[in-house]
Amino acid sequence: MNDLPPILDSAPAPQEANGSSPPVLLSYEAPTGSSWTSARCSTVSFVATGLFSADLLFLIVTDRGSTGALILLAGSSIVSLIAGLAAREYAEISSSLRRRANRALGFLLGGLIVLTLSISGVFDRGHGRESANRVKCGSNMRQIGQAILLYANENKGVYPPTLDLLISEEELESRVLTCPTSDDDPAPGATTQQVRQNFRSNPKYCSYIYLGAGFTQTSASASHVVVHERMQNHKNAGMNVLYGDGSVTWLNLPESQYLLAELQSGHNPPRPQPAKPGKP
Repeated sequence: MNDLPPILDSAPAPQEANGSSPPVLLSYEAPTGSSWTSARCSTVSFVATGLFSADLLFLIVTDRGSTGALILLAGSSIVSLIAGLAAREYAEISSSLRRRANRALGFLLGGLIVLTLSISGVFDRGHGRESANRVKCGSNMRQIGQAILLYANENKGVYPPTLDLLISEEELESRVLTCPTSDDDPAPGATTQQVRQNFRSNPKYCSYIYLGAGFTQTSASASHVVVHERMQNHKNAGMNVLYGDGSVTWLNLPESQYLLAELQSGHNPPRPQPAKPGKP
């Protein structure tokens, strides 16, 4: 009797009345709490990674390292990292959820590498661009100084009373009168007279402060300030200054503040800056 097969094994499969097999009902396994948690964490991780990618693309395309954009970049990467790690931790039951969490972490780790490179690149590009703009701004001032000397040579050594005369008399291009770092625009116009009129009508068309009115070629010394910038041109980092001998010098913030204080006190040329205590 023990050699006989089990009854259940030998029993024929149940048949329907028409001879066909009954439909097979697929079983459904309700998701557990950890599965739901993993799915939600993976979704959060993917959303944060999407924000990270969009913000990174914005930085690359616009080449602007704004504080808000960098904060969003760092915040989205942190949220994506935490959510991705949580999704992997809870994805113990479903292998598909684990693969999904692994993909999210893979995207994030690659993004973090790009984040490090992009942030350093944005700041490096910004610093390099500002350095180049300072040089270009100084070149603008040298051209202004040359135009002033040409005007003085044609007018008995007298400097022009205003800078707009350099546009009409010496054919100075209006773009030379704007700092490339500032938000100012070159004065528009189809003719030289139109450019000059527009230049005089709107201070936004000039980035520089002219102090040469009343100077002559003999009265302007190498210490006299003829033209200087507005401090906001270079985000209050310093400014270029044109002196009476035609030289242009970049002054850092403390030097610029001292020079402006001297000019506001009526000292042109400015008095020598006192040495700091402890320095000769």
